Amino acid sequence: MKKEPAKKEKAADGKPRNLKKWLLIIVAALALVALVIVVAGQVSSRFLRQAAENGEARQGEEAPGARRPHRLHGPLEFTVNLAEAGQRRYLKVTITLAFADRALADELVDSDPMLRDLIIGVLRGKTAAEVADPGGTEKLRSEIVAALNAALTGGQITALYFTEFLIQ
Repeated sequence: MKKEPAKKEKAADGKPRNLKKWLLIIVAALALVALVIVVAGQVSSRFLRQAAENGEARQGEEAPGARRPHRLHGPLEFTVNLAEAGQRRYLKVTITLAFADRALADELVDSDPMLRDLIIGVLRGKTAAEVADPGGTEKLRSEIVAALNAALTGGQITALYFTEFLIQ
């Protein structure tokens, strides 16, 4: 009979020890996670400081002296027949225009029908073979930008982006 009560006491002593052991493990894990977060914050702030000193931009900011246009107009969607002899081919494109001058934004909105007509004229004069390869796409891009810049007075288009380009 003496052996049974001794077993009950050990079992009663074992449970609090397991609880203390798990509590200690959880506290140690939380301390480790906090340490990792602090170290990661220090490392990332050091890299951001170095990037700022080197003139690089943080994510979502523009680098000092960057030449990237900061204003966009579009998307403008076009579906036109191509200049194919004996075939019915069409081109579907979506274009976004980039520019730097804020004054140009109002002019682009006000002269939208004229700009669309210029772009359609350039697109309809092309064949599928002329615009199918990357070199032809670049030539088409520069022709559209040149036509638009000749018509605009409040600034210049600095880039043209094709966000959709389908030849059928």
